[in-house]
Amino acid sequence: MARILVAEDDADVRVYALDILTSAGHSVFTADSGEEALAQTLRSNYQLFDLLLTNLCMPKMNGIELLHQLHSTPNYQGLPAILMTKNLTPQDIATAKREGFVTTLNKNWGPPFFNEQELIEKIRKYVK
Repeated sequence: MARILVAEDDADVRVYALDILTSAGHSVFTADSGEEALAQTLRSNYQLFDLLLTNLCMPKMNGIELLHQLHSTPNYQGLPAILMTKNLTPQDIATAKREGFVTTLNKNWGPPFFNEQELIEKIRKYVK
């Protein structure tokens, strides 16, 4: 299965995503910020990530900035990424596509934080 990096500053959402994705058979690595996610990619040169699932709004480095940093490195130029945010708007979707994300995922304010089946299907679509 896939090696997935989850960048999310909300610990409850991070654990929720971790549980769903590991139950689906994926290897999941988590980061509580964009900066930590970027550091993890630099430490894992020999085992590259297959997909990034990132929150839009995080302190210091948001999800868009994180993806730009990753896409500027040789190992991650084509990394598929899913942008998640609360109250997803058509403008958010357009911005995500323009910035290089393959798709988006709407987060809810409380558990369940997002549609489990929708997440699994989106990952299956973009990870071979």
